Amino acid sequence: MNLVSKLIIMIVSVSQSLLNPCEEEPLALTVAGALLYVFFFIEMVIKMSVRGVYKSQGSYLKNNWYKLDALILVAETMEYFLHAAGIHLGVCQVLRPLRLVSRDKHLRNLITTILKIFPMVMNILVLFVFVIFVFGLLGVQLWGGDLRNRCTLGEEVPSNYNLSPYFKFDLAETDPFICSVHTYGTQQCSHVPPFRDDGQVCLLQPPALYRNASPQTPAWMNYSDCVNWNLLYNVCRPVGPNPYMGSINFDNAGYAWITVFQVVTLEGWADIMYYVMDASSYWSFLFFILVTGFGAFIILNTCTVIIATHFSETLDEGRDEEDEIFVFVKNVGRVVIGWLGRFWSRNIRNREQTESSRSGRTERGQFFRLRRKLRDFVEGQFTWVMMITIILNVITMAVEHHNQPEMLTQALYVCNVIFTVLFVVELVLNLIVSQLSYFLKWENIFDFIIVIISNAVVGLSLVELSSGGGGMAPVFRVFRVVRFVKLLHFLPYLRRQLLVLKRTIKESASLCWLVLFFIYNFSVFGMTLFSCQFVSEDGNLIDDRKNFDSLLWAMVTVFQIMTQEDWNFVLYNAMASTSPFAALYFVVIIVLGNNILLNILVGIVVESFQAQPKEHESGDEAADPSADSNILTAPENGPETNLENTQDDVEPAENTPHNGFLRTIQPVRRWYREHENRSLFLFPPENK
Repeated sequence: MNLVSKLIIMIVSVSQSLLNPCEEEPLALTVAGALLYVFFFIEMVIKMSVRGVYKSQGSYLKNNWYKLDALILVAETMEYFLHAAGIHLGVCQVLRPLRLVSRDKHLRNLITTILKIFPMVMNILVLFVFVIFVFGLLGVQLWGGDLRNRCTLGEEVPSNYNLSPYFKFDLAETDPFICSVHTYGTQQCSHVPPFRDDGQVCLLQPPALYRNASPQTPAWMNYSDCVNWNLLYNVCRPVGPNPYMGSINFDNAGYAWITVFQVVTLEGWADIMYYVMDASSYWSFLFFILVTGFGAFIILNTCTVIIATHFSETLDEGRDEEDEIFVFVKNVGRVVIGWLGRFWSRNIRNREQTESSRSGRTERGQFFRLRRKLRDFVEGQFTWVMMITIILNVITMAVEHHNQPEMLTQALYVCNVIFTVLFVVELVLNLIVSQLSYFLKWENIFDFIIVIISNAVVGLSLVELSSGGGGMAPVFRVFRVVRFVKLLHFLPYLRRQLLVLKRTIKESASLCWLVLFFIYNFSVFGMTLFSCQFVSEDGNLIDDRKNFDSLLWAMVTVFQIMTQEDWNFVLYNAMASTSPFAALYFVVIIVLGNNILLNILVGIVVESFQAQPKEHESGDEAADPSADSNILTAPENGPETNLENTQDDVEPAENTPHNGFLRTIQPVRRWYREHENRSLFLFPPENK
């Protein structure tokens, strides 16, 4: 039932959000939304009849997630009544995806974990809001109305000159010239640049400045016909709009809070500081140093530490069991692998008995001794060959560039063929040595796929070279660079960090779904608030990308706001097009999305590093996923059935040939252990 509900929610929500919000909703989707409402209403009635409404233990309204479903149904009911009254709010599109939370176990667990640490986060958020409010009030007292200062015309200037009431670089005033009414401001009206006529800098003074000149023969006519009319803007008054379409100022506590909040996010704060320095004083930069230092570096980092540490502790306490489907699939995989192992062992044993009855045990022992020597060669000297091959493969791919000579293209193609042949030889040798156990390691499966793709790429490259055109074949060669990870075998500490990264990616899967769910919901909410609103006075879009006119661009815009990259320009457009209260939408996205959700990833990383020593206490076998690689070749009835431990091929320990590769690197490893405490060593334990 939950699976059907999740599919219905996802299909209807995505289909409704893909529509153009500037147009009227089609009748088909309206009917689909009504059927969805009826479906979930019937589901609620069935669950209430089975569980009870409220009084009994485990009843419907005793479950908080069921309360959320009931609240969504109540909101949808109110939406239909308001729609019948001619009021369109679009609440349904925003609330319908929230039903997915109560039906997904991982989202519920993650949100529950976040709610457990929310009281601690709220304490630091209250302090964060209070600090911004204090700095905002200080800004109101210092610079209230100062960002409106403009250089205006003097009173002696005649009105028939048809000049702008104050100086501005362009009509849109994207970069306002803010002056200071005091002498200690960094920008005065005397700093207004000269007037330009067709690119020519005008230096002559206007006639209004020549009061003693004769009206019949003005003095300025004797010099040139290019007059610097900007000299008339010599009085600084608060007559202009505030910067960025009136969004940035310190005129009241609300606008000041938004301005200081933008400074704390470290996006566009330098421009605000320059405007304040122009209007007030050079020493205004001390205010912004305090805001960025105390707000951005201390309070926000404190919030990060609190979220990371408490989330790590809560995650350890609330770690649940694995999903039933995942456990079932894993058990089935183990059964299949065990069956394949028994089948392989039985098949080899039967073949062994047949061969022993025909040729005797001497030939069988020679076969296994030959196989063991081949394994020693593959794990020894041949490993060095493949490591050098991987490095050369990376170098040849890095040499390739645009407009390269044809001779270089041919040489790189030959090198690609040689590398592919070597990788195929390596694959064949590993399959001979390891047999089916080769596929028990994920890195071996990846190498197998890369070799198959490499052979296909060689064929496609040959076709593309013969046809003289480019194609997608070189793109697939990039995957071979990932084989460079094999070199981490020689860097144990870096390999350990890679295992931590692997664990972090695994643990953050649910968080990624929650972030995607967060982006989708706020995108739909943004489409409800700002769709088709970012329009200039002439009817054109203010920005054809940073808008909420479609689900695609809305999700991109919300993600951009979360990453705090140029989010302030979206804020300016929203406040200028709708209302100053639109800033609350952006504050919520940054606080919840960036300062909480994305910082939870830091908590997952901390938890992964804390669990790292536990994984390595039992040795390398706990960290090495290949420890189970002997399942297929495991004995069925005891050690006497092991194929490689027969009486004929077992040799004394002192006569067993040592691995040449390990014998070669033993001096290096010994020197490494003796000098691992040196601070300048490349990979010391202190840097892990």
